[in-house]
Amino acid sequence: MDGFKEQIDLLRKFRARPERDNSITELVQTFEDRANQAQRKAGLFVDVWSQIVPTQLETQSRVTGMRGGVAHVVCQSSAAKFELDRALRQGLEQELRMAYSSTLIKVKVTLGNLNAPE
Repeated sequence: MDGFKEQIDLLRKFRARPERDNSITELVQTFEDRANQAQRKAGLFVDVWSQIVPTQLETQSRVTGMRGGVAHVVCQSSAAKFELDRALRQGLEQELRMAYSSTLIKVKVTLGNLNAPE
């Protein structure tokens, strides 16, 4: 009789639902890792941007982020946006690609406020 009871206890151990883990530490860690990776990539591109882009254009523009190999840049005036677009087409974008260690597909330039929060 004891043998049956031991078998039933063993079956209960395997068939019972496991305790649910209600902690979010793994989820928080995943988000933190992704945010750190995105920050590193954007930070590296900002360094390259400040080294390669002419000072006149750099002071009138700001890198707002990187996503999927596309660098997002905001210019404060339409004249600065035009000059930056022209410089990118004339080889600046290729120079940025060569200097940036990660993938850079294109630089997307938009018109906006440089002091606005991201």
